[in-house]
Amino acid sequence: MKKRNLVFLIAMSMLALTSCDKFSSDVTTTTMVVPEESIVEETTLKSEVETTKEKSEKENNNELSFMDWKGKREKSGKDILKNETGRRKNYYELNVDFDDKSSTLDIDQKLIYVNDSEDDLNEMYFNIIPNAYSKGYAYNKKDKSSSDSDKDMTCVQSIKIGDKDCKLTRVKGTVYSLTLPETLKSNDTLEILMDYKVTIPKLQNRFGYYNGEYNVGNFIISPAIYENGEWACNPYVEVGDAFYTEIADYKVKINAPEEFKVAATGTLENGTYYAKDVRDFAFFTSKKCEVMSDSYDDIDINVYYPKKYKVNAKEALKCAKKSFEIYNELYGGYPYDDFDITMTAQSQGVGGMEYPGLIMISISEDDLKFAKTDREYFNEQVHDVVCHEIAHQWFYGIVGDDEINEPWLDESYANFSEKLYNYKSGKKDYDMGNIIDAYMTLFKDVEPPKDKSEFMSNLYEFNKDKDLLYMAIYIKGGKFHYEMYKQLGEEEYLKCLKEYVKTFAFDEVTTEKFLNFWKDKGDFKKMFKEYLYGNEIVDAM
Repeated sequence: MKKRNLVFLIAMSMLALTSCDKFSSDVTTTTMVVPEESIVEETTLKSEVETTKEKSEKENNNELSFMDWKGKREKSGKDILKNETGRRKNYYELNVDFDDKSSTLDIDQKLIYVNDSEDDLNEMYFNIIPNAYSKGYAYNKKDKSSSDSDKDMTCVQSIKIGDKDCKLTRVKGTVYSLTLPETLKSNDTLEILMDYKVTIPKLQNRFGYYNGEYNVGNFIISPAIYENGEWACNPYVEVGDAFYTEIADYKVKINAPEEFKVAATGTLENGTYYAKDVRDFAFFTSKKCEVMSDSYDDIDINVYYPKKYKVNAKEALKCAKKSFEIYNELYGGYPYDDFDITMTAQSQGVGGMEYPGLIMISISEDDLKFAKTDREYFNEQVHDVVCHEIAHQWFYGIVGDDEINEPWLDESYANFSEKLYNYKSGKKDYDMGNIIDAYMTLFKDVEPPKDKSEFMSNLYEFNKDKDLLYMAIYIKGGKFHYEMYKQLGEEEYLKCLKEYVKTFAFDEVTTEKFLNFWKDKGDFKKMFKEYLYGNEIVDAM
């Protein structure tokens, strides 16, 4: 996510980026350990010679973990990043009825959940992010982003597993538990049917509506990640991007009034969106927007915007095409067919927000003033936020990470990608080092944390500790990668960075994995200790 307010603070002095507000809430990180037990339908998976029956069972299970659908870029043999993890994926099938009169979504959801762990599961944990926007949500007491409703934004009407009725129980904040009617064995799958209604709050944010524009992000009831014998149970907090999701396949039908245009994750075919190998599904809808379209390397790019902001849309489209040209070369080919950009006042609560195949960018009347009085500055503002959010398609989208506990892993790369974009696009007199050093002056009078660097802090700590500056993971993060880039040299660094993306594509990276990858590429020990102190691996170096 691109934070817009901070940038405006420093924009007049150095024509900079964009920033976003920090919000308050009292949250502590929680992880729920699940007991190890057993039973449900058994799946036979063998690497050795299989009987016809075993092969049939294996094929059926594969059908449950991904769609039998391919996009045009995959089918045409484009040089794109491919999911080679060998990991079976969860599968979502949703029918979404959008009602603009009541600002609600009626959702029928089928989730086929794959237990790809070595443990047998007796319960599952789910995230219901919309409930963070309820007035009574404990972590929004001081937060202006909540709605006026005392009721939960998500009302679950039914949950069925087989012929059993089940229910979700709130554990903490936006985290809910579900007791399974039977034990889900390791490597087995489970079909969960849910009916629920989501109320979209009236607020300017990544989830909300304003002036007939609807941002619908993180609306799906989704399972928490189960890893290392534990459920990653982390309540939502309104600072940063409090999400941690794994790669899945989505088949989604959105039923909106005919006059409404829809921008969404995935490819629209015969009224249904197909999204393969993505971490989430989000959409935007409005009956007031215009659409400007173009393509690059068979990637269909669409910009949705209010009519009077045509100048913004033109620059965003130009930036998107150049971003795909640069990032496809630097990081590996974008694996999807479509990419949508929404530019609305509705997104002013976040400045810029990334979802797979979709980014939400805020606009305001000030944009139109700058477009007339200082076109160069205006163009820089549009390009910086758009290329930042597009970089997140690789860093968060393709190379995943725990954005709650280790947010530096994707935001630092997205920030550095802005610099690479400007440098590689041939911007006149552009000096990455000078630009980065100019930003670093923001911290010249700020004492760095003693026990651990900002990079080792989670969103809850950023939210509670006023001395911790969340923007450090962006600006210092960009500096960190630039120092690595300088030490290895451009050619060698970019070769290693492309290898890094391919190594962790469609997987989740951690600080430990990051360190283990880069420590063999150069002598970064001193640099790691400067930027990543407070990490036990780094401190032991």
